[in-house]
Amino acid sequence: MRSWSFTCSAILLLAIPAVAKPPRAELAGIKLGMSEETAHESLEKRGTKQSEKEKEGERDEQESWQLKRGPWGYVAFGVASGRVSWVTAFAREDGPRIRYADIGSLAGSHRSGTYYVKWKVPATGRARAYTVIARGRDSIYVASVSMLNVDARRPADPDDPR
Repeated sequence: MRSWSFTCSAILLLAIPAVAKPPRAELAGIKLGMSEETAHESLEKRGTKQSEKEKEGERDEQESWQLKRGPWGYVAFGVASGRVSWVTAFAREDGPRIRYADIGSLAGSHRSGTYYVKWKVPATGRARAYTVIARGRDSIYVASVSMLNVDARRPADPDDPR
């Protein structure tokens, strides 16, 4: 009787589909919505700020940092109203490789193009909705990942197949 109960429980657990886990609202140590000051404090410990090129008519402040170690070689982020509104991280060429599945569950993603995966994460509680876009050079590993608040203005993406 005991083994039958265990067998039935095991079968039920296998029959329940896994919930697709969305990507976190954090990339290379930078979280959407964090203050610009907090982002600087985080990055100053792990990298070097790159020189800024002012663009005429630019609404958001944006900056780029070269990271010393880890899977990401560079990170860029935009700030609107003193808060991080978007982040893009570029994989280190000679560093540990990052799989699309490491970013978020592929079951909850949309593939539009060969090496382009997009997750739309809905708002929950006080957390705002955001989008994550991963691009790669092959079907397994990412080359860059962008994350942005749904209502944020984002940098132009020439690879966006919208």
